[in-house]
Amino acid sequence: MLGEFVKPSCATRGKSGETVRTAGYNDYIIGDDTDEGNLFFEILKGSREKIQCFMINTGGTGEITEETESGRQEVKHEAKPYEISDISAIIRGIISGAVSWKKNEALNTLVPETVEGADLSACNPLNRYSEEQYLKLTNELKKERKAYLSGFSGLLEEIKLSFE
Repeated sequence: MLGEFVKPSCATRGKSGETVRTAGYNDYIIGDDTDEGNLFFEILKGSREKIQCFMINTGGTGEITEETESGRQEVKHEAKPYEISDISAIIRGIISGAVSWKKNEALNTLVPETVEGADLSACNPLNRYSEEQYLKLTNELKKERKAYLSGFSGLLEEIKLSFE
């Protein structure tokens, strides 16, 4: 429901060279999106001691885009891609319970602070954005997500309020 990916320009007719973010991307949804979201939430809520969920950015951090006069998004600052070895170390650390976590106040979530064998400097958005840019981007992201979720009639309020 809140999955996201960046389509390559070759897959997006008329958007050559443009990054296209697609919220709500999920190839595995068979039925109604609202039903899936509510069911997944209830499964997680009822299994807090047994199930953990992790969101892993396998792309990079730091891309800045601006809208051109023609309405296209143009990349002004490239993202710094993550090293596969660092992503692998993070996954190994999660599996073995060897990650030290800290709270990201802007997104109200936990992020890795230390992971053996991983250079996390590329993962820290404040190494790529000014604090002002970062807060602006996270506030825009939360606003987009709230608006997106508001379009699902019947979605549990607890889910809709997750970006408060």
